[in-house]
Amino acid sequence: MRSPSRLALVLGTVVAALLCLVPWSGTAHAHGSVVDPASRNYGCWQRWGSDFQNPAMAQQDPMCWQAWQDNTNAMWNWNGLYRDGSGGNFRAVVPDGTLCSGGNTENGRYRSMDTPGAWKTTNVGSSFTVNLYDQARHGADYFLV
Repeated sequence: MRSPSRLALVLGTVVAALLCLVPWSGTAHAHGSVVDPASRNYGCWQRWGSDFQNPAMAQQDPMCWQAWQDNTNAMWNWNGLYRDGSGGNFRAVVPDGTLCSGGNTENGRYRSMDTPGAWKTTNVGSSFTVNLYDQARHGADYFLV
């Protein structure tokens, strides 16, 4: 049996080595999405995530089909669709026609979300609640409904 001090040294070395593998960044990046009413990519992930290769999607949900074909990471990473670095100038970083992709955030990963078409929608009344899933809990500094 190893002594407690030897075990602590080994564990400390392993933890230090693992921490070297973590990519450090100077600023926090947001993660999350509106889940109710569902954002386009979250809705597609909800409906097709467990069956995303089903060819029936092309007929049953063609907008999701084109999005899955364009970039599956936009669906799997549905919770990464926040726009960083706007500095309060939201209209400049998210110009007209690019709202659903967050202004083509993540190098255009979510661009298929801006494709016009018959997206499945959620009916809401004049009074409703928007639920935001903020996975990393960085918080959005601006939210407009």
